[in-house]
Amino acid sequence: MTSDQPVGVRAGFWRRSLALLIDGILISLPFQVVVAILFAATSGRIQQLGGVTYTNCSILQTVPSGLAPPPPPGSNFARECKVYAFFGAQTARSLQVGRVTKEGATTKTVWRGYMLDRHGRPIDGVSADWIVMTALIAYLLAMETRTARR
Repeated sequence: MTSDQPVGVRAGFWRRSLALLIDGILISLPFQVVVAILFAATSGRIQQLGGVTYTNCSILQTVPSGLAPPPPPGSNFARECKVYAFFGAQTARSLQVGRVTKEGATTKTVWRGYMLDRHGRPIDGVSADWIVMTALIAYLLAMETRTARR
């Protein structure tokens, strides 16, 4: 039994993983540019944590008051993190407040995250990460159905 269709060799795990990484980067980069502009224009109300980013965190000496919902009871740490796109523009800012307890050799951490505006004030902002994931999934489905073997 012969077929007129050429038989190709399927790519291995690492080649497919690299292709997925490249696809993810190519899809997320345009969104990062847009979100960096929107982060500045909306004073941080639109943010994106994912993509090709780097994060810079600093420990705060006191737990800020007036957070809603309230942080975990007995909170003993606060950490403020700024997220930057690969080209240096800020795309997100967050606050983590919680407590660390040690029980023998086990350390437990309970924390709650808060979205901050460009100036470091707590806000009820919007994350654009779900849009990026939806676009990536739609892209992957379109490419798989377009090039699927029959």
